[in-house]
Amino acid sequence: MSSYIGKHAELYDLFYSSKDYQKEALFIHQCIQKAGIQSAEILELACGTGNHALQLEKLGYSLLSTDYSADMLKVAQSKNTGKNIRFQWMDITDFNLGSKKYKVIVCLFDSIGYVQSNENIIKVFSSVAAHLEEGGIFIFEFWNGGAFMRNYEASRVRKWNRGEEEIVRLSETEIDYVHQLGKVNYTISTFDKGKEISVLQEQQINRFFFIQEMKNLLNSGGLTPLQFTNGYEEDFNIDFNSWHTVGVAKKTRK
Repeated sequence: MSSYIGKHAELYDLFYSSKDYQKEALFIHQCIQKAGIQSAEILELACGTGNHALQLEKLGYSLLSTDYSADMLKVAQSKNTGKNIRFQWMDITDFNLGSKKYKVIVCLFDSIGYVQSNENIIKVFSSVAAHLEEGGIFIFEFWNGGAFMRNYEASRVRKWNRGEEEIVRLSETEIDYVHQLGKVNYTISTFDKGKEISVLQEQQINRFFFIQEMKNLLNSGGLTPLQFTNGYEEDFNIDFNSWHTVGVAKKTRK
């Protein structure tokens, strides 16, 4: 499950510099308000470099933000100038915070897909349910299978400039249909004045899901789905263009 190691973690914010974390944090805030939750400490799973956490803190939340990548956490901590975010290493497939419960737990940017297997996904959802207060909610994001299979690119090249350096990322994607996995092989090259000075390679494997399947996985983990939207929009029409789907769930009443 390791990803974004070393320099890949260092370059993460450059690669996703166009992502509107402020808008996404506001959508999460609105979901929390819709659930009737006025104030909350948020448990964040797979926080990456902390960009959602930083925006949610600005909206008045305190957070325990966790990730499996020590390198990503190092970047996140370097940006943490506030007092209301704690960054901590944690494997979401095996987390136990004792009796601590939260009103809100989030797992964003398709991170649940890195867990891959049904067994581990249900294990994560069960842990989420165990750490949710009554009336609390779980907000998460995942790859929509219909959109992924229809719109994925087998090969893609993107370029960024950082000072005098040019960063070139080649993404090569294969689909494992049986296990519903997108296997992305990255080759990231750094050029200085046209001369290649470094190359790194990394494979990331993320799962895609279908809505009915996700409902069943949530139910198996003790969670009841409340809504699914087309990304961070008040759009409930999920179709083959809804690449990033956001779900909201609550603990199932026994």
